[in-house]
Amino acid sequence: MPPIIVQEKCIGCGACVAVCPYKALEMDQDNIAELIVDKCEDDWSCVPVCPTEAVIKPPADFKVTKKVYTEKEIEQMGLEIRGTNAVWKKK
Repeated sequence: MPPIIVQEKCIGCGACVAVCPYKALEMDQDNIAELIVDKCEDDWSCVPVCPTEAVIKPPADFKVTKKVYTEKEIEQMGLEIRGTNAVWKKK
């Protein structure tokens, strides 16, 4: 299970990007960390370096129930599409 990026906590320091040996993290256009899930190998090196705990290990009981959503479902969840990721809309 890959790490979770809590984008509201990200300060854009880039520590997680610098430490990831798989280049599975990058900064988006707003200088917020973004995970490239297909590249992530779950080594967790990004978790301890984040000064704001924006990169976290998911709880043991965390389950992904659905990976593919329609545009309507994404909108109903309050998300927006950025590149290949769905992120929470800023309020």
